Amino acid sequence: MTIGIMTINYHLPNTQNLKEKRQVIQSIKKILHNQFNVSISEINHLNLWQKSLIGISTISNNRKMVDKIFNKVIEKFSHFNNGYILDYNTEYINA
Repeated sequence: MTIGIMTINYHLPNTQNLKEKRQVIQSIKKILHNQFNVSISEINHLNLWQKSLIGISTISNNRKMVDKIFNKVIEKFSHFNNGYILDYNTEYINA
């Protein structure tokens, strides 16, 4: 069994305030959870209105499937027109 943890540093250049940022992040979280069945949360930069650190996790029988899900998540982020990924990191735990 493999647990995958991904962090995405996301920049939202067009948001003007925290309320707008939270609406965008909430929408992203809902879409990713519904489409890929991942756990997702904003884990840092909560009070910055143009930056967000998003944590995503998933679990599967093998690492190949976790990689496939994470690749689809990154691809989906590229289709969001409200921001862009600054960088991302993945970690794996084999249990």
